[in-house]
Amino acid sequence: GGAALILGLLTHWAAKLIAIDMLVAILLIHWKNGFMVSGGGAEFALVLFAAAVALTITGAGKWSVDQMWHKKS
Repeated sequence: GGAALILGLLTHWAAKLIAIDMLVAILLIHWKNGFMVSGGGAEFALVLFAAAVALTITGAGKWSVDQMWHKKS
């Protein structure tokens, strides 16, 4: 998923799957440890979740593989 996001390849779906993965990690693993990442908390996982949601909403951008494919078709 991370490599797909870096390349901008199927960004919408890769970001959705990563957001779901981070949400499950937050709820099942990190939430009981609090907020701060130094104690195993949810801070970093929340940042990754927010970034994945933002990419799901906005898309990959003009330099992505997705955009290059859409120009050819």
